[in-house]
Amino acid sequence: MLKEQTNIRRNEAIEKCEKELKEIHSNMTTSMMRKHNLKWSEMGEKATKWYFVKVKPVFRRANVIKGLKDEKGKLQTNPEAIQNRALKYYKELFSNEETDIQIQEEIIECTANNTEELQIAMTHRERLEAKISEKEINYALKQLKNGKAPGPDELYKKVPSIVTKILLPIFNQILMLQDEWERENITSITVLIEKKG
Repeated sequence: MLKEQTNIRRNEAIEKCEKELKEIHSNMTTSMMRKHNLKWSEMGEKATKWYFVKVKPVFRRANVIKGLKDEKGKLQTNPEAIQNRALKYYKELFSNEETDIQIQEEIIECTANNTEELQIAMTHRERLEAKISEKEINYALKQLKNGKAPGPDELYKKVPSIVTKILLPIFNQILMLQDEWERENITSITVLIEKKG
């Protein structure tokens, strides 16, 4: 009997502590938001560091995608299904739909017939090993899908000459150092941002 009463009191104390913690958390969040607005108006851009250290972690906890709609419009809530849907979306987004089947078949046939002594003609070799040109970058930029730019302004579509001048030396440097280029440098992590609706 005494043990039961002790357990009941302990459970009540735990519930009371949990309730107090929730209130403290709520009050801190509200207080931080007020401070954030005040501090931002006082300090302007200097408040950025403060924001990312103090305020952002509070919101990051709630920033979890709970579901994504698949191709058929059905909501998927399983974490693995969400991950697969996001992966498929980005593969489709960055895939090139137009492939010259005839050239592809010629390459396959050429390599299949010359397995013992595979050689590339000197003219083809020079083209394959040449530096990347502005024309190639402009062509690649035009192939990117509309409305899918990283950023609301689609800068790369509006001023390709500026983007090309920036990318050209970078790409050629990567090409020159391709043997030293590590796998980590050609991969990326894409963070999905939850959108209501």
